[in-house]
Amino acid sequence: MWLGAVDAVTTSNFFKIELYLLSEKEGGRRLAVHSGYTEKIFCSTWDQAGRLHLESDILMPGEHCTAYLVLLKRMPVKQSLPFTIRESSKKTIARGIIREVFPPINLDSFKDIKDKGFENFIRQ
Repeated sequence: MWLGAVDAVTTSNFFKIELYLLSEKEGGRRLAVHSGYTEKIFCSTWDQAGRLHLESDILMPGEHCTAYLVLLKRMPVKQSLPFTIRESSKKTIARGIIREVFPPINLDSFKDIKDKGFENFIRQ
């Protein structure tokens, strides 16, 4: 739970992140993830479906990258906030840190992004 004065807590659903995809030896995935990968994001006080948009098209297990993260709903966040990505809400496959918080974007589903293309969608 976050507690703060009015307008003291930032909420958003769009971030620039640093992400590390755990290797299979570290208990992570055997296969790579592609840009557009959607899974549950767990933070200290909330969990939410999120979609990754990688600067390269693919991220292999054991690799680190900078990427964008889009959530369906606005959540309370701050810069340097850590998070994890879990498959099936059980197995941690990645760890990340929010590096930059952008103004929220309006979307009803991740299909909105797919239909318009990520770059076109965020420029609206």
